[in-house]
Amino acid sequence: MMKIKQEVIGLTKAHLVFLLLAMGCSFCITAEYAITKPVSQSFFIQKYGSSRLPLVWLLTLPVNGFVVYLYNRLIDRISHWLLFCIATAATVFINTYSALFIDKYFFLSFLLYLWKDIYIMLMFQQLWSIIQTQFQLDRAKYLYGILFGIGGIGSILGGCVPGFFAIQLGSSRLLFCTAGIYAAFTLFYYCLLNVSIVDKGLEKPKEAKGGWKLIQGSKHLRFILLIVVSMQLVATLCEYQFTLFIEKQLPLLDQRTAFLGRLFSIVNAVNLCIQFIGSFVIVQYLGLRWGHISIPIILLTLVTHVALFPYFAVIAFMYGTVKSLDYSLFNILKEMLYTPLSTQEKFKAKAVIDVFAYRSAKALASLFTIVMMWIAPTHIFTSLSYWIAGILGLWVVSAVYYFRSRTAFSRH
Repeated sequence: MMKIKQEVIGLTKAHLVFLLLAMGCSFCITAEYAITKPVSQSFFIQKYGSSRLPLVWLLTLPVNGFVVYLYNRLIDRISHWLLFCIATAATVFINTYSALFIDKYFFLSFLLYLWKDIYIMLMFQQLWSIIQTQFQLDRAKYLYGILFGIGGIGSILGGCVPGFFAIQLGSSRLLFCTAGIYAAFTLFYYCLLNVSIVDKGLEKPKEAKGGWKLIQGSKHLRFILLIVVSMQLVATLCEYQFTLFIEKQLPLLDQRTAFLGRLFSIVNAVNLCIQFIGSFVIVQYLGLRWGHISIPIILLTLVTHVALFPYFAVIAFMYGTVKSLDYSLFNILKEMLYTPLSTQEKFKAKAVIDVFAYRSAKALASLFTIVMMWIAPTHIFTSLSYWIAGILGLWVVSAVYYFRSRTAFSRH
């Protein structure tokens, strides 16, 4: 803790103001998502059923591809502020329109479920690309945990809204609660841009490679792409297993929304502990190498346990653990891998990985699911467990191989 205190004291006034504004942005993003996610998930199950989830995940591939293409085209042409306003205005419209008419128009539950994940990744992409221009790797392993921890607090408080008010207010009306969050987020982000070095020409050289070209030319970026896809494949397949159970256990819409809100609040409380402790203890003592290797090993142990004891409580625990590690320790370790990269890599390549690849991995997971539903419909749960175990095994082998050739990272 003394080291953390020294790092904070060592910040300049400008960096301290920047850090506080970044905390505010992180809080708002996760608080809004904690409200929208259980509402959209519950409505989607109500309107379409869990069997249609692979189809919407498959659709994320072209939608994410178009969003990333548009993002990389616009980032060289308009300011970060204008890009933020466009994305936020679209989300406010979708949320408000859904709150008013989701019970009337069938397609809105589909649109809300699809857009919520694209928006949060787009916002985090813009936020973290700015953050990583301000801090070096030695300071990042202390400060990133604080930033993720504040985001965890936002998730916990945001999750309380559906967790305790879904039944009283109704699931659709909860979307109106996000209006105040968007107003605060807009103010924080505007101030953040004004105190940062972004939008002053440093990130927009005339001859910039595209995101995919940067990834193809960098072993470091290819490894980040691999672990991001692996984590999202595992998280998505686990989510589908969990959805199969929750659809049967909680058939009523508002009760399901309330349960999901409380579950995600618990998950986010665990996130908060991991975020504050993980970056200061786990990262400090394990380092990037063993930190990255430990995540798939933990998940592989849980998947094995679920395959042996496929009960709802066990499934919920596995799903919660996957989400906790994904939102906390995995994200901290992943963001630290970006820190030594160039500004162009942090903006363009990161957009491809964290927006397109991150969410498009769901499309690949949906193909696994659809194939298994066709080949072994009565054993879909067990079949998906085998897929998850295979992905995690590949992840472990890849991480060991990569860090063996990147010994410099083992010292951090």
